[in-house]
Amino acid sequence: MPNSFPQCGRACSGARACSTRARTGATAGQLKQVAINGTRVVATGWQTTKAGLTPLAELSTSGGTGWQQVPFGSLSPGATITAVTQTSGGFTAASQSGGPGEVDAAVWTSATGANWTQSAVDGLTGGGSHEISALTRFGSAVAGIDSVETNSGQEFVTVPLPGR
Repeated sequence: MPNSFPQCGRACSGARACSTRARTGATAGQLKQVAINGTRVVATGWQTTKAGLTPLAELSTSGGTGWQQVPFGSLSPGATITAVTQTSGGFTAASQSGGPGEVDAAVWTSATGANWTQSAVDGLTGGGSHEISALTRFGSAVAGIDSVETNSGQEFVTVPLPGR
């Protein structure tokens, strides 16, 4: 198997487990989230490159038997993909970026898992640090859990998000 593809195999329970070998130019990496929509599988995580910690997105169009790395929007080094889910029209993912005390969250959608577009969502920037730690589909919509940390404490808010 080429060095640039995740390795997937069936565990004894029948569930698929995926890990990734370091890509050319990457010294480490980890896939942390996975979403399946038909035969398309999106796995997201991070990798360490010369530029630092960068987001990692992998796509399989064959149900997990073959993989390719895909670009994930215009995220800067240090940004992370925090959640991904399948939707009725594709996939929705969340990311976070920023410095200590002012981390902003963003939402991304993709019809195929190959091209990601940032969606405008109010309330995910400013006023403290934001992290969308979970996404779930309900009908044609998506809901996310936004963890908001301010100087006075932390709260969790359910936010409606755009589905694809």
